[in-house]
Amino acid sequence: MVDSIRVIEIHRALEADKYSKYISTANGNEVARTANIGHYVERIALALGINILADGTTYRPPSTSVVETVDTDPDTLSVTVPPPYRKSHWGLQTMTVSDSMLIDDGLINTGVPTTDAPREVMYQGMWYEIVSNKFIENPSTGELDSIGSGGLALIHNIPQLIRVIMDDLDKGLGLQESGAFAIRSAEDINSDNPTTVVNEFRPKICTYEGLNSLVIENSIMLSEISRRVSQAQISSLKTEAKVNGLMRITGLPSEPHYFEASVGKETADGKDIQQKIYYIGFANDSPTLFDLWVTSQNNIGIIIGSLLKPDTETTEQIKELSDDDYNQFLQDLMSNFSSQVNQENQ
Repeated sequence: MVDSIRVIEIHRALEADKYSKYISTANGNEVARTANIGHYVERIALALGINILADGTTYRPPSTSVVETVDTDPDTLSVTVPPPYRKSHWGLQTMTVSDSMLIDDGLINTGVPTTDAPREVMYQGMWYEIVSNKFIENPSTGELDSIGSGGLALIHNIPQLIRVIMDDLDKGLGLQESGAFAIRSAEDINSDNPTTVVNEFRPKICTYEGLNSLVIENSIMLSEISRRVSQAQISSLKTEAKVNGLMRITGLPSEPHYFEASVGKETADGKDIQQKIYYIGFANDSPTLFDLWVTSQNNIGIIIGSLLKPDTETTEQIKELSDDDYNQFLQDLMSNFSSQVNQENQ
């Protein structure tokens, strides 16, 4: 029977000769081709998340699961992945659709649909290596004390793959919080409360929407912090200069001193890393201001004694003076001493 022109055109358009049979490399005979157009269409539909039985009843594909990896080598992840999951391409296997897979998650109280179609269907599998690390719980202590890889996500279609990639990016980059969020500022603002006299301060809240807004907020905040640090550094230099001036006024000898401050932890034994911080201070063997005051009082006493040359009776009279009389006596004495000095100079 000769095919019509329309049938011949359809065969040419679908390349029926290519997708209907192939020549066996074993014996050279023609063999019916399994990977025909219908097979390709079905696998494409499964990859797109289109899961239907022969009578058109839809069913849910298997859920996404994660297989833990054993990180014995930084460059090699050792793990056993069950079939049909493959890396970077779809594996194929058959399964039986259960009643729970026929229930639509998006609908409420739908019940199990009635179908007489065969439940034996194909499903595809591929695994995706989760890039974001995670904390691992210690089973003996129950604490998160180590960091491991995220594992391998077992997926069955492209929508599941997109969802896993989005979750991976969200965990690593914080896409949900970076879309719109609020953070506490380093500054506090004055809270106007007419019922209280004392000023009240509350934390300032900074809101942002999008990563660009967050970067701008951080840039402004860093610029303000840099300005204040510069001001604090200038104030510190001024204070140091004033202190050095006061030290020079005293006339006491000065020398470099230092104290040790902790700047970090040692990685080996866990001890603090100590750093010497130097500053200018008085010499350890220099006299104190109290010593200088006592010395000056002694010298003044000697001068006063040489001027007065009092006898025992006069000394006893001076001791019996009140505080006011004694201060007046000293003023008169110093005035007379100044007059004598001026007369001698003339």
